[in-house]
Amino acid sequence: MGPVPRHTVADESAIETALVHEGAVVVTGVDTTRAGLLGLAHRLGRVRPTHYGSDWELATDPASPHLVEGAAGLRPHTDLPYAPIPPRRQVLLCVEPARAGGANILVDGWALLSELRQTDPATWSALVGAAVTFVLDSVGGPLYRTGPPVEVGDGAASMLVRHAPDLVRTDDGEARAALDAVTALSLEPSRQRLVELGAGDALVVDNHRTLHGRTPITDPGRRRLLGCYVDTSGPGTSRSRP
Repeated sequence: MGPVPRHTVADESAIETALVHEGAVVVTGVDTTRAGLLGLAHRLGRVRPTHYGSDWELATDPASPHLVEGAAGLRPHTDLPYAPIPPRRQVLLCVEPARAGGANILVDGWALLSELRQTDPATWSALVGAAVTFVLDSVGGPLYRTGPPVEVGDGAASMLVRHAPDLVRTDDGEARAALDAVTALSLEPSRQRLVELGAGDALVVDNHRTLHGRTPITDPGRRRLLGCYVDTSGPGTSRSRP
């Protein structure tokens, strides 16, 4: 497992290839403005408006009780698992990095599930067969979706992974054990790729495949990110079944 590919913002073909084959890419040389973020996003697909808006700004505040805005580490997860269909890609543009800590953690969910399917069929069956609920308690009311954490279609290229340990609700013991197994595997250092971003670097992840998290931020400085979600069609939506 090598480093996450890095390509310049102008190299659209290489960016798409990295997303299809690796599930993540770092795009360099992006203008550190909202226009720079959205310019890249439009190259990747269609911006998905969500309850956060069409895009957002994240400034780290160690005193914040919110997991994402705070300085604590984040366990690997996918975003918006409570949406009927989560956005395909997430874009995070670094405007100013933390002085220390805050590296991005990436885990290939497809590779992890491929292993589980072979070594632990019972856990795999629970992931594709159980109905669990992912819930976000938002200002406008709870957002939720109930269904299997892993959706596999009829064809050989149809799969969607939902995993968010802090947002799941279920009374199904087997489903809970299966999700805990995925979490435990995602925390193994051998499965993780760490990505440090500098100003002008944008991390793009396949949100149907790649779990992402964060190491603790020990000195946030003026850490600031811009982000948005993108829906796609064509080669970037090709999904291989594990």
